[in-house]
Amino acid sequence: MFITDSIALKPALFVMMLEEKNKSKISDVTYTTEGRNEHGSPDYGIRLAVDYYLPMGRNIYMYAGPSLGLLTGKYKWSRSNDSAEETADYTEFILGARLGAQYMITERFGIFADVGLFYSIIKRDVQEKNASGSVTYDHSYDTSILKTMTSGLGVVFYF
Repeated sequence: MFITDSIALKPALFVMMLEEKNKSKISDVTYTTEGRNEHGSPDYGIRLAVDYYLPMGRNIYMYAGPSLGLLTGKYKWSRSNDSAEETADYTEFILGARLGAQYMITERFGIFADVGLFYSIIKRDVQEKNASGSVTYDHSYDTSILKTMTSGLGVVFYF
């Protein structure tokens, strides 16, 4: 929603799913990551951004601005060599800055692409179980990360 002709307040909702396989360069172990909770539903996030818009003509706008976000979910990793399984509940707090472009298809609906720099604080509760199901590791920890987002694509609705 535009506050002025060039400044917009942009709340956003995210739904994410992740599935990947990684082959270790050190050993012959394959790590499989599933970014779903145990009920098969995806991880969720919210973000609030304040963007300054510069019209480029023909319904195209460049924008830049800060954002604040929260992600939450559960990941599960498994290893091929010993059938161990690790789960992690996580909450990620994100402070970022983005630069992007937006094309407005209608007055209230558009598509966008952006890049950004983000600082994240991630809180994780990790538990590892061996093949028989016994807990071998149970730990909580925080991580701080400075990261870039090389491309973000999406749709935007203005009310």
